[in-house]
Formats: sequence, structure tokens, C-alpha cells
Amino acid sequence: MPTKSLSNTAGIIFILLGLLSVAYPFYSSLGIEVFMGALFLVGGIFQLFSAIEGKEKSGYIWNFCIGVLYILAGVYLLSHPLLGLAILTTILIALFFTQGVLMLIFSVQQKGHTDRWVWAFINGLITIGLGVILMAGFPISSLWAFGLLTGINLFMF
Repeated sequence: MPTKSLSNTAGIIFILLGLLSVAYPFYSSLGIEVFMGALFLVGGIFQLFSAIEGKEKSGYIWNFCIGVLYILAGVYLLSHPLLGLAILTTILIALFFTQGVLMLIFSVQQKGHTDRWVWAFINGLITIGLGVILMAGFPISSLWAFGLLTGINLFMF
């Protein structure tokens, strides 16, 4: 039964990582921001090399520009981590509001088709509520939001 043991070990690790992330949300938020910056930087470098390699193909200039933008975004996030957290939190707030409104619209559309539309409606309200909480606490919320939400996600996983 090594698979079950491995699965249990992975579960324990996710719970511990989730608890650490919830206990230290600033550090985990900062870690996520740095990780995102590194992903943008590395992705931009690969995009740039891909564009240069295929410069005879159509769309070369667009691929090159996208690579440069990714690199600039990565360098900016890595060199300005606190401002990067604020930017990422602003994007998260917009995402929560958009997702919440779309979920409310979806739930109303489902009202006549299923009794479970209420759960979608509640989901939409909670998601909008999360956006309101983050926006009300902004910019301070950018210091803890990603760490707390990631910690909860890891713990529940």
C-alpha cells in the first residue's frame, strides 16, 4: 500500500503548508509575488527566444513584443515586491467582482431549471464580499491576501 502512504504524506504536507501560509500571510504573499515575477521573467525569456527563432514567420514582431513585456513585468515584480503585491491584489479584487457578478447572473438564469441555483447565488455573494473586504482594506490587504487565500486553498486541498 505505498500509494496510500504517499497520499497520506502529501495530505499532511499540504495541511502543514496551508497552516504555515495562514500563520504567516505576509511572507507567503511575498513568496507568491516573487514566484509570479520569476515566472513572468522566465516565460518572457522563452517567448523572446521563440520569437527570434521564428523571425521569418508572421507575427514575429508581436511575439517579440509580448516577450519583452513579460520580461519587463517580471523584472518589475522582482524589483518592487510590495508594489507588485498591490498590483496583483488589485487584479484579484477585479477578478472577485467580475466572477461574483457573473455567478449571480448565472444563478438567476438557472432559477427555473434547478433548485441548486441558490448555491450559485450564495457563491456569487460571497465572492463579491471577498472583493469588498480586499478593497476596503486596500492597500494593507495586499500584504496578507495572497498568503491567506493560498493557505486556505492548500489546507483544503
